[in-house]
Amino acid sequence: MALAARGAVTLRTAEYALDDFQSALDDLDAGRVRGRAILIP
Repeated sequence: MALAARGAVTLRTAEYALDDFQSALDDLDAGRVRGRAILIP
């Protein structure tokens, strides 16, 4: 928690449009996403 409070933790996200959900799944399966994949409506 102390690291997060100091801003020493960075979140890694990849954003995908909801219509591109298949690309998100493909990237997740292939290991191309580091962190979280987020679908945006």
